[in-house]
Amino acid sequence: ALYVDAENGNDANRGYHPACARKTLAAAFTPAPGPGTVVYAAPGWYTNETMSVPENNFEEQLYRVVIPDGVSLVSLEGADRTFIGGKSSDALQDDSRAQGCGAGAVACVKLLKATSGLRGFTCFGGRTNLKKTDDGHTGISGGGVNGPGKVEDCLFVDCRAYRGGGAYMATAVRRCRF
Repeated sequence: ALYVDAENGNDANRGYHPACARKTLAAAFTPAPGPGTVVYAAPGWYTNETMSVPENNFEEQLYRVVIPDGVSLVSLEGADRTFIGGKSSDALQDDSRAQGCGAGAVACVKLLKATSGLRGFTCFGGRTNLKKTDDGHTGISGGGVNGPGKVEDCLFVDCRAYRGGGAYMATAVRRCRF
């Protein structure tokens, strides 16, 4: 197990015990923990770090956390005390459907594989990159959570994307509110 604590952690710590937790989600997931690892998050606001993932033919998408194959991110005290916050784009968009999506926008969570998991968080304000392609498709999906995997006991508030604002492609969504 690894531990992260937004209020009392330090990214110089190793994160193997709550008393030596890392401070940011990005630090807890860099380098990526191995399959079977559970990363436990203390209550707090996880809103400052970013990780990036290339998305199909689009530009890289920024996320607060990217959860690799076989790894779960679990809140120690639930969605009413533990928050992952996205960010709106700073760029103005011509497309009225953009609603804060665009260059520099930050989505909340990327699940890389069906064996990835997220439990007990409020994901708020997640936005995605927005880009028109030659075939007319627009945007990257999943402002709250994007990708296959298990999502449990989460709350998604004001997350936006062209498709799947709160969640997109999650293979198991249980006891969540949107």
